[in-house]
Amino acid sequence: MPCLCSIDWASLLSWNSACSSFLYALAVLLFLLGIIGCALPYPGHVVLLGGCVAYTYAKGGPSPELWVWGALSLLALLGSFTDTLLSMVGAKRFGCGSAAIWCSALGMLLGSIFFFPLGLLIGPFLGAFLCELTYARKSLHASVKSGVGALIGAVLGTLAKFVVALVMLALFFLSSGS
Repeated sequence: MPCLCSIDWASLLSWNSACSSFLYALAVLLFLLGIIGCALPYPGHVVLLGGCVAYTYAKGGPSPELWVWGALSLLALLGSFTDTLLSMVGAKRFGCGSAAIWCSALGMLLGSIFFFPLGLLIGPFLGAFLCELTYARKSLHASVKSGVGALIGAVLGTLAKFVVALVMLALFFLSSGS
């Protein structure tokens, strides 16, 4: 067993080693927060992109090409709005008016902030349903149908956010040679 005196502490605690370790830990944290952000109302894909940047600096090797960073940035932007967009599309396909479509998006945002995780499902439904029932004065059946459309769109949107995040990670790690 080596003596503590014989360990080269200076090389173990060198600046580059400490920075690299910190950046690797930061990258892992940002990757996890980015994936979790696919279900929460914050831009998880942008956080995931930050994890890619931290990992690139930690690795110290060649960076992915510029087109990869451009594709990752576009995917991060697209992924940040996927759930809201698909919720709105789902509501529209089930007969929602434009006010109810926006109310479903607002319901998703407020529901996920105040009543997570159940609010992700109930928010879009209630937003579209209540708007159709009270503002558009549609029947109960038509209002429920609009709410169900918003709910289906929200679920598909959240799943799509996870797919976009996985595509981002696959593109990054395949292009960086890690």
